[in-house]
Amino acid sequence: MLHPINRGDWDRTVWCGPGVLSILTGKPVRETHAILGRHCDKTAEKVSGVPLDAILLALYELGFLVREVDLSTRYNKPPTLRRYLRERPPSERMSEVLVSTHGHVGACHLGYYCDNHTGVMAPEDKCKGGRRLVETVFILIRGRT
Repeated sequence: MLHPINRGDWDRTVWCGPGVLSILTGKPVRETHAILGRHCDKTAEKVSGVPLDAILLALYELGFLVREVDLSTRYNKPPTLRRYLRERPPSERMSEVLVSTHGHVGACHLGYYCDNHTGVMAPEDKCKGGRRLVETVFILIRGRT
């Protein structure tokens, strides 16, 4: 289930990494900035662009298992975000999915996409940045034990 970004009392820019953690968990972005800050040796206020590895570590810390999808079995070249969202198979449509494009991350579930630019779930065919090329996709599984 995707959530709208929980800005809480955060009056600063919400970057995509902390934004996507808030989207996936419902946690306030002050907390998600702090979680990523721990993985990047920064204070919450200094977190901006973060490596994808830090986001994956944070997801693990928050109880998610992460499984990378091999897009090369479906595409000869990286698909655009819009194409990926339109053509993803039911197993990915029904799952919460982290989508990495060049220097950006967002999340999709069912027929919706959300990132720090929209802040709320948008129908996947109306997502901003639909021409970005998808680099990596991860299926997220809740309830790591």
